[in-house]
Amino acid sequence: MASEEQEDDEGKTDDLELGTVRHKYTSAYVTYCRCNTRLRELIEELSAPIQAPRSETTSGFGFKLPPCEIPIFDGNYSSWPTFRDIFEAVCIRNPRMSSVERLFHLSQKTRGEANDIVGKVPLTNENFKVAWANLCSRYENRRVLINIQLKRLFGLTVITDETAVALKALQRDINSCIELLRLYEVEVEEWDAIFIFICSNCLPNSTLTLWEQTLCDKTIIPKWSKLDKFLTDRHRTLESVSEIRRQSDSVASTSRQNQRGPSRPTGVRNGGNVCAFQTKVGTGKCHLCPKESHVIRKCPKFLQMSQSQRYDAIKKNNLCINCFSKVHTLRNCTSKFSCYKCNKKHNTLLHKEGLPSNSSTHSSTPPPSPSNSSQPGTSNSIQSTESSSGNIIQSCFSSNSRGVLLGTALVTVCHGGLEFAARALVDSGSEGTLISERLFNVMGLPFRRTSAQISGLNNSISASVRKECTFTLRSTLNGEFELSASALVVPHLAGGLPSRTLDPGLLSSLPDIPLADPYFFRSSKVDLLLGGDLLPSIMLSGIRSPVCGSLMAQETVFGWILTGPVPVQSTGSFSTIVSYFCEISLDKEISRFWEVEELPRRRFLSPSDQFCEDLFLRTTTRSDDGRYVVSLPFKEEFPSKVHIGESRNGSMAQFYKNEARLLRTPEFKAEYDDVLEEYVRLDHMRMVPPPCSRDSTRFYYLPHHAVIKPESTTTKVRVVFNASSSTSNGTSLNDVLYPGPVLQKDLTILILKWRFFQFVFNGDISKMYRQILVNPSHASFQRILFRRSPDLPIQDYELRTVTFGVNCAPYLAIRTLLQLAEDVQSIYPLASDILRNSMYVDDALVGAHSVSDAIGARLQLVQALKSAGFQMRTS
Repeated sequence: MASEEQEDDEGKTDDLELGTVRHKYTSAYVTYCRCNTRLRELIEELSAPIQAPRSETTSGFGFKLPPCEIPIFDGNYSSWPTFRDIFEAVCIRNPRMSSVERLFHLSQKTRGEANDIVGKVPLTNENFKVAWANLCSRYENRRVLINIQLKRLFGLTVITDETAVALKALQRDINSCIELLRLYEVEVEEWDAIFIFICSNCLPNSTLTLWEQTLCDKTIIPKWSKLDKFLTDRHRTLESVSEIRRQSDSVASTSRQNQRGPSRPTGVRNGGNVCAFQTKVGTGKCHLCPKESHVIRKCPKFLQMSQSQRYDAIKKNNLCINCFSKVHTLRNCTSKFSCYKCNKKHNTLLHKEGLPSNSSTHSSTPPPSPSNSSQPGTSNSIQSTESSSGNIIQSCFSSNSRGVLLGTALVTVCHGGLEFAARALVDSGSEGTLISERLFNVMGLPFRRTSAQISGLNNSISASVRKECTFTLRSTLNGEFELSASALVVPHLAGGLPSRTLDPGLLSSLPDIPLADPYFFRSSKVDLLLGGDLLPSIMLSGIRSPVCGSLMAQETVFGWILTGPVPVQSTGSFSTIVSYFCEISLDKEISRFWEVEELPRRRFLSPSDQFCEDLFLRTTTRSDDGRYVVSLPFKEEFPSKVHIGESRNGSMAQFYKNEARLLRTPEFKAEYDDVLEEYVRLDHMRMVPPPCSRDSTRFYYLPHHAVIKPESTTTKVRVVFNASSSTSNGTSLNDVLYPGPVLQKDLTILILKWRFFQFVFNGDISKMYRQILVNPSHASFQRILFRRSPDLPIQDYELRTVTFGVNCAPYLAIRTLLQLAEDVQSIYPLASDILRNSMYVDDALVGAHSVSDAIGARLQLVQALKSAGFQMRTS
């Protein structure tokens, strides 16, 4: 029984294990079928045409997004983060793009030095990671990226025209710099004082004043977020005001147009100008001196003639004898003016002294004539001054020698701790404040560039304004009064005011009041004209009239000013009247914007300069030791149309003369000979046989002589070669060579840029010209004669290098340095930048913001110059 039970148990166990195995088999088989089906579906999907995923390229709204274009990277640090992130998103993170495709796209989207880095590795799958790593290591310079943002932050432009657009641009630039600095892990949370200081210096006066009014406590430093919010509210306010004004102007214009009836076409929109004076400048031509630009009434030759000669000259040129016009005769002359002396219909310059004078002429002075007013001996002279602003500015005042006082005051002009006492004219007829160039230069006032013209009476342009300055005015009577002012700088503000010194006895009844100008009766110059923009700030309520019978006294913060006529005894039959009128038109200044001389313009090469440039690029080579070999830029007509004559005999005569001079001072003779022997020792010149007589015109001999400076501490004797010496036919070497374009940098700008850096060094290239070789076929035009002693025969030599004294030598030398800068760009980038932007001929003015950068720049510069045979001496 026991055995049967045991067998039954074993049978049940086997059945249980068999069921388990069958269950597992069934489950595994079902899984296999599912996987097989899924694999077949995947095979079918992969074998179908590839389409762009709908989730990436097509939105749920049924339109297709444009592809993301990768920008081209040219090695600029500021554009590297953008290029890096876009390239990673489009190419590197694209699983369907192979490594060799990524490397191909990387080479296509880089230029310059970046392309050179990528191009150093072959185009294979394995080399993409190498090229990308090299590119990242080269441009992942967080310090440079931070410096770029700081330079942008500290170089923001000052807002001159308060508009919503300008304020938004300033706010956007500062916030952009802040966010990028945070991105580069710069802690800017405590930089509020810096941001507010930079922004405040760029804001216009009105906005800055409103910002200061929002600060309850003037002693604490506000947060940048507060100024940021203020700028947002401010530019929104300006936008709203601008829109309201635009709509109001539109409604007013429509109303005026409806009242006038149908409108007529107009040329240029006025733009809301305050004044409507039109000015056009035309330069007259003298009929006696056609090449001069003065009119005949100002012609020195005409003024030196007698009355009869002037009359004959006017009649000979068919001019009107009254106004000197050529377009009409005296019968058709419409001028209201006539002879000042006899009041007859002819010009004062043609007046004959024997003619009877009209009695009314002596009793009353006729108004000045444009054709007569500037003549010697006439009564009137018109003068004008000029100012500049963004809008039209008028400045009108007049004075005459019949005893009219204008309001003058003694003021104190202050800036930077410097004070200067100046005489000012208070002129309610001026829309702006003017300052004389003399006072501007004495004070050294800060200024900003501007451009304007001022036209005076009779629509004549009198002066040009290029500067506008700011300063502080103080009163000599009230020490607490201060006023910030902005003035336009004019060459000459006015003549003496009053026109002549008055007798103080005429003003004996003057009341006891503190005068703004105690010496108002003395004729002296004024350096300031306080216009209508400052009057509300300086005028007080006090007024007295009459004073001394005919004057009016007005109270100002500077004291009382006196204006009005003063009774004086007449001293002549006529008086000198001075009238000043200033006009600035914004529309005209905008039209002249591209003609302003101070604006940088693109340099256009003349045909001869372009020829020199093309010749240099086409013929310049490098010798085995790296030195540059250049060609002389001969003119196209040489030698087919222009020939060089025989020059050896003239050079021989100059040599004997120079030798005889040097023999009188043996120490200078020895030094002179050492210089030329150094040429031979350094292989800068070689001995050649003298030419035969029939080939003498195929060579040019440079005469040379010594320039002796005994007081010099370095070189007392210099050798000078004269390539302008004429040959037998009157032609010199410089006559058949183009000088080439001027490539020399401005020394003042280089020194100013140099002083910008904390650490600087300078250096010069030793014998720069002599390190550049001349094409051997052109060396025959640089021959000289030389011997060490009078006992030795004279030998012929050829100069193998660029020679000082040849007109094209400066161009060839500087152009060679620029070519070297281009050739070493990829190897020595710092040296390349120095050679382009920090060289003044053979002198280098280099700086950096750290010692390590300065040392690195110096090493690169020395190595780059050494590769072309130049030796740099630095200090």
